[in-house]
Amino acid sequence: MNDWANYIQEGRHYLMTAHNGHKRNTVFNNELVGNLIGLSLEKLLVGLCLYHGFLPADHTLTGIVAEVHRRCPLDPSLMDGIRALDRVQNLCALDVQAACAVGDRQIEALLTMNEHIAVFVEKNIGQAPADRAVAL
Repeated sequence: MNDWANYIQEGRHYLMTAHNGHKRNTVFNNELVGNLIGLSLEKLLVGLCLYHGFLPADHTLTGIVAEVHRRCPLDPSLMDGIRALDRVQNLCALDVQAACAVGDRQIEALLTMNEHIAVFVEKNIGQAPADRAVAL
């Protein structure tokens, strides 16, 4: 389980792409940007789990964040934001559902939440033991 740094790096790239895409709304609609945010969150949080030596058993964002919270307590507002995104997108649902429209303000709030999660992950890997130190 030493792929944690790759997951976190991919999460950062998805976040950067979401930011850039939000600025280019003629190419990236809000649904696509929202999906990029979901992918970023998933990669960042799974990377944090791998760093701490476990693979989350749940595949939903809500489940992953609950498992992360048991080891690295998250601010309740961040947990609520992730749960809200999971309800809107339902990325891992087995049944097909109509996607909910996400407005510009919601996307901006989700991007901000994603940035806070990226900082949270950095803080929780910042104390890396020497054998886990990786240039990020």
